[in-house]
Amino acid sequence: MTRNKQQIIISGIVLFLGISIFACYGKVPGYGFIDLDDPFFITNNYNIQKGFTLETIDWALTTGLRCNWMPVTWLSFMLDYSIGGLDPFVFHLDNLILHFLNSILLFLILFKMTGSIWKSAAVSFLFALHPINIESVAWITERKNTLSTFFWFLSIGAYVYYAENFKRIWYLLSLFFFILGLASKSMLVTLPFVLLLLDFWPLGRINPGDGKLFKSLADLAMEKIPFFIFTFLSCVATYWVQKTCGAVSGLDVISLPARLSNVITAYATYLRKALLPYDLAIIYPFSHEIPLYLSLLSLMLLLVITGAALYYAKTKKYLITGWLLYLGTLVPVIGLVQVGHQSMADRYAYIPMTGIFIMVVFGVADIIKKKAVLAVVFTLAMALYSSATLYYVGIWKSSTSIFTQAAKVNENNPVAYINLGYGMAAKGDWEKALEYYEKALFYSPKSDIITLNIGVAHSATGDMDKAGEYYKKAIELNPKNATALNNMGNYLLAKSELKKAAHHYVRAIQAEPEYIDPHINYGVTLLRMGKPGSAAVIYSNGLKIAPGDPRLSGAYRFAVHSYKSIEDEVEKFKNLLLFKADDKGILKTLQALTASKKRLTAIQNRYCKELSTQQGFDLKTSTPEKIKEVLKIYAEKINIFIDLESTGLYKGHAGFHVSCIMAGKAGEGSSYKKAFKYLENAINNGFSDFDLIMEDNDLTKIRQHPEYSRFFEKLPVLEGKK
Repeated sequence: MTRNKQQIIISGIVLFLGISIFACYGKVPGYGFIDLDDPFFITNNYNIQKGFTLETIDWALTTGLRCNWMPVTWLSFMLDYSIGGLDPFVFHLDNLILHFLNSILLFLILFKMTGSIWKSAAVSFLFALHPINIESVAWITERKNTLSTFFWFLSIGAYVYYAENFKRIWYLLSLFFFILGLASKSMLVTLPFVLLLLDFWPLGRINPGDGKLFKSLADLAMEKIPFFIFTFLSCVATYWVQKTCGAVSGLDVISLPARLSNVITAYATYLRKALLPYDLAIIYPFSHEIPLYLSLLSLMLLLVITGAALYYAKTKKYLITGWLLYLGTLVPVIGLVQVGHQSMADRYAYIPMTGIFIMVVFGVADIIKKKAVLAVVFTLAMALYSSATLYYVGIWKSSTSIFTQAAKVNENNPVAYINLGYGMAAKGDWEKALEYYEKALFYSPKSDIITLNIGVAHSATGDMDKAGEYYKKAIELNPKNATALNNMGNYLLAKSELKKAAHHYVRAIQAEPEYIDPHINYGVTLLRMGKPGSAAVIYSNGLKIAPGDPRLSGAYRFAVHSYKSIEDEVEKFKNLLLFKADDKGILKTLQALTASKKRLTAIQNRYCKELSTQQGFDLKTSTPEKIKEVLKIYAEKINIFIDLESTGLYKGHAGFHVSCIMAGKAGEGSSYKKAFKYLENAINNGFSDFDLIMEDNDLTKIRQHPEYSRFFEKLPVLEGKK
């Protein structure tokens, strides 16, 4: 075959790949987001919706949201949002483009390694059009799958060139793409082992018959040490993130025998779905009661295939490479370390199935020698798989159809029922939603999420006390369920139990700092408690997380307006014996203490003006020494602050000011203890400008005191702010 003819054939294959993918997946860009994970990853993720900033890039690099460390995937979502906002078309289109690129890369790399253009094309068409890969393409959240696979193939491609000419640039590129892949999805940790498999076949860098097998393996393994280092680091980081967020199930939850049984049957079930994909679903619940006969049959199947691959290892090397690629790349997600409640997932097979496709295509080509017959067989197979893909792509048009299919495939499917409940709730049919939620709870009675949603349904139907009971149960099941804590706060707020409500909102913010609703509701509670300044601080903090949220910006303006109108409120307290009717200075003090300490300069100037006539002080000609002198007079007003703190009027702000003054006198008798006492009282009474506590110059002395750390340990509201 001439080079020009070869280029024409390659171009034709790539073109036909694109046409075939578009024919099967063309409807997908017109679909919307679904209810599972898409809200957490995109539609309710305000960090994604801020676009590219230093702050959001730092967030992408450091967050473990939804138990994933995947900064490159987060950045790709930010790019999509920057292009089209929350239009799902852009997100879907990018997934589809990545799938197309992955199919092309698989074809080109396999052709480069094997020299077989038609076999490589057949493998890439199976990868492109097999229905088991629909989940990775049609589900926006699975960007991490298509994107990481893109870097997987780029890394392998660069390695193939390195193995050909040993130029360092190709090695470094391979390592670079591998790192980007790990930063998209940690499942790529098996790549160094796959590179060793490719060294055996088709690259031919390992020859079992030359008597130097172990030396060759050792040398090639040493060559990949940098890859193994990043694999190790990724495994440690992923396990830590998933363990920290509670995604890893312990042996007390899923026993070792149950895991091993699931592993064996999952491996066999993936093979069956590759051959006969008739019952695909978005979620396959974990079963603790897999029949023994099924586990034994699955084990026998795996052993037979393994034995055959080993037997033909010298003559049909593609069998052992394809088989070990399949087995090995599934290891991170096969369930030995159980993450989540699924027994398996179609998306997990996106890379591993390439091993099976290689075995099948090259194996069938070895059996059927006539090209015409082989072409007919391949055409029929692709027609059948493409038809199945068209059918299942239609199911992905909505959450309702997706989860109806999941419940149809497996009746014992709480995830399917709760998502069907979400769909009914979105339509306002709360009775039907409650029915689905209760069915989900029947199959998963210890689920805090399902319990929470039953509470939401009762709240929507007007049974608030019943809702409160379920919120409480959800918190007992998971004390860090931020939504349950927030909803319990709402329930208590409706009953005017303001302090209890505030406590739950604070816990919700601690559990999930980026969850906006508790910020809003905590601010509402503070306003009702007569603390507009504190509410403004909470709303301001919320706006840093979600600057585009109209609820926060409106609430913030209201709080600031209330805060600025505090002078009007002062008039209500003129009749208190605490104030002298002719003492304007005290009234001015009351006005000043309600301001944020961050406006200290303005407060100082106000005091200077107020006291200048008594002290012979001229603000315009003042010196720093004079200002300090005036501030001493400010400190002498401490009795006013203490009186205000003791009466309960603006206790939080007054207590904070007393603490600042006491801290300034630290070293004189019991001033340290008093400073801590008033600061603790201030926080307990709603003072929430925590950044100011960390930074205010007046508190410098006590921050250097040994008691400072112990003080924080007693204040869970400040956990994580030391």
